[in-house]
Amino acid sequence: MGSSPAAAAAASAAVVALAVANRVLYKLALVPLKAYPFFLAQLTTFGYVAVYFSILYARYRAGVVTRDMLALPKSRFVAIGLLEALGVASGMAAGAMLPGPAIPILSQVSFLVSIRHLHFFSYMCSSFASFVFVNPSVLCMFRT
Repeated sequence: MGSSPAAAAAASAAVVALAVANRVLYKLALVPLKAYPFFLAQLTTFGYVAVYFSILYARYRAGVVTRDMLALPKSRFVAIGLLEALGVASGMAAGAMLPGPAIPILSQVSFLVSIRHLHFFSYMCSSFASFVFVNPSVLCMFRT
């Protein structure tokens, strides 16, 4: 399933543009909804769930995803999703009060901690570890 270099470049540019738009709209939404970060986190989470399930359904109908693929145990994915939801909710709560440059820096720190712990633990443990390590730094920023 090959693709041309032009198609790969266009897909890469689209991903970068959508990622930047996502981050900008994230910060713009936090300004008027500063008092409602939990609502915004839930709205964002359910929006992602709707998009990802529609993609999964389309791939299932196309035959790319099989029944055997869907038969995987889902308990670990549920645990990872819950930890991710905690991270999103706390990130929105902190993002409403932090200055603009602090949010991407904390996201990168969380990413680096996740990568570091991924080497030693499963992804579920690294998500929890990044949640535990990054959130105290957010709380310290609130005090200053």
